[in-house]
Amino acid sequence: MRRGTDINFYFILIINFLPWVLPIFFLFNLQINQYAYSKEKIDSKFEITKTIIPKRGNIYVQDKFGNLYLIAGTKKVYDVYYNPSKARDFKKEIQEISKILGISFDDNLFQKRNVFLIAKEIDELIKEKLSSLKLDSLFFEEKYLRFYPENNFLSPVLGFASLDESNILEGKYGIEKFYNDVLKGEPGIYYGIKKIQADTPGSDLILSIDYFVQKQAEKILEEGIKITNAEGGIIAVSDINGRIIALAERPAYDLNEYYKVKDYRVYQTKFTQNYEPGSVMKAITYFIGLETNSFDPEEKYYDAGVVNVNGWDIYNFDKKGRGYITLREALEQSLNTGAIYVENKIGHYKFLNYLKRLKLNEKPYVDLPNLNEGNLRNLEKSSRDLRDVNFFTASFGHGIAISPAHLLMIFNTFANKGLMKNILIVDKIINPDGNIIKNKSIVITEIGREKSYQILNSLLNGVTERGSGKYAKTEGYSISGKTGSAYIPFENQPGYSNDVINTYVAYFPSKNPKFTILVRIDKPDQGLAMVTTVPLAKKIIDFLINYYNIQPDNL
Repeated sequence: MRRGTDINFYFILIINFLPWVLPIFFLFNLQINQYAYSKEKIDSKFEITKTIIPKRGNIYVQDKFGNLYLIAGTKKVYDVYYNPSKARDFKKEIQEISKILGISFDDNLFQKRNVFLIAKEIDELIKEKLSSLKLDSLFFEEKYLRFYPENNFLSPVLGFASLDESNILEGKYGIEKFYNDVLKGEPGIYYGIKKIQADTPGSDLILSIDYFVQKQAEKILEEGIKITNAEGGIIAVSDINGRIIALAERPAYDLNEYYKVKDYRVYQTKFTQNYEPGSVMKAITYFIGLETNSFDPEEKYYDAGVVNVNGWDIYNFDKKGRGYITLREALEQSLNTGAIYVENKIGHYKFLNYLKRLKLNEKPYVDLPNLNEGNLRNLEKSSRDLRDVNFFTASFGHGIAISPAHLLMIFNTFANKGLMKNILIVDKIINPDGNIIKNKSIVITEIGREKSYQILNSLLNGVTERGSGKYAKTEGYSISGKTGSAYIPFENQPGYSNDVINTYVAYFPSKNPKFTILVRIDKPDQGLAMVTTVPLAKKIIDFLINYYNIQPDNL
C-alpha cells in the first residue's frame, strides 16, 4: 500500500513540473546557446575594418606680393542610399526626400531593389537636411572630390586627380601626378565604430607661377593663335634660376570636366615633349664654337645659299645666298649655311660631346612626370653609318629632338654664364603641421668660360637689334634671343610635312638678366618665327617690365 502511494506522489510531481521544463530549456538555449550566435552577428556588424579617406592637399599660385590663389581644392561630398525595407512610412519618406533633393522617383524603382543609390555627390548642406529627417532607411557614403576654381587655368601642366578603386583621389597627370605622394595624405582606419588610426591630410603646394603673369600669358597666347590660325602653342616664363613664373599652353581643357576630352594627348603638356627646334639651335652651335675657339664672330665666309653634302642640298630658309658675310651677320639673319660652317669648324666629335655636356641627351630637370631624353640618335650612329649631313642639319635644329624644357634650361644657362639649374614649378610644400619646405634650385653642372658668354650675349642681342628678333625690341632694354622655324616630320614615314613649329627664346635685360621667355606657335598658316612668335614675346616682355618694375639697362 505504501509503494502505490509513492508512485502516485511522483506521478503527480512529474505532471506538475513537466509544463515548466520546456520554457526553462528555451530560455537556457536563448541566453546561453544563442549568445555566441548573437555575439558573432554583432561582432561581424561592428568589427568591420573601414578606411578613413584623407583630404587631398590644396594647390595655390601666388602673386608678386605673396598673396595666394587657389587653383586646386578638395570638397567633401556624399552619395545617398535608400533601403525601402527600413522605411516606416514609405510614401511620406519619399515625398520628404524628393522635396529636399528636387527630384522625383519612379515607384517601380523601389519595387525592384532593396538598397539602391538615389543621389550622388551631394554637398554638406543637403546632407544635413536629409539627416534631419532621421530616417532609418537613409544612409550616406562619404568621399572627396577635386575641384578647380579656374577651370582651364594651367591645365596641361597642373593635370587632374580622380578617384581610384579605394575612393581616394589620385593624381593622373602634371603636377597632380608628380607630387601625388605629397598631396594625397595617409588613410586612417576604423575598426567597428572605433577609430584606431587617424587619417593624415595631404600637404599643400604653392607654385612659383604668378597668377597675373599666367593670366596675361594665356591671353597673349590665345590672341596669337587666333591671328596666325595656329593649332596651338606655348608661352613659358621663368626667372634665370629656373623658377617658372608662367606656363601657358594651348590647347587646354576644363579640369572640372576632364572626362569630356576626346583627344587624350591634351592631358600631356608639350613643355616636356620633344620636337625639332629649328634655328634656336644655332645659339647652342655658336656657343660651342666660341667655347672651343673654333671661330671668330667677325670672320667671313662665302654664303652661296646652299650646301651640298652626302648628295643632299641644304638651303637657307629663303634659298638665297648673301656672298661674303660675317658669322655674326649669319646668326642675325638665321642662315643655315653659317651654322653649318661653324659646326664643321668645331668638328663632329666635339660638337656631340658638348651637346651631351649641355644635357641634351638626358631628361630635362623639371618637376613634371613622363619626361623624355633628348633624341640625338642621328649623331650617335656607328662610324660606318655616320654622315656629315646629320651633323650639319643638327647645327640648325633638324634631325635631333629636344623639348621646350631643355631649351629653357639652356637659355637660363646662357643668362647665368654657365650655371645650369633645374626648372621648378612648385615653390613650397606646406605640411599638415604647418612646416614649410622650400623647393631649392640645384646646380646641375657648370659649363663654359665667362668670355664665351660675353660674346654669345652680344651675338644674341644683335639678333634682336638687327636680325630676326627685331620685333621684340624694347626701348631702353637689351634682349638676347634666337628665333627658329622647323618643318614637322611625318610620324610614320620618312620626310617632312609642310607644317612648321615656330619658336623664340630670349632672356632679358641682357646686361643683368632677370627672366627667360620661350614662345612657341604650332602649325601657323602664315610666316616664320620672326612674325609669329617674336611679337608675342614683345607683349609678354612689356608686361613683365611694368609688373615687376624692371629697370632699363640700355639707355
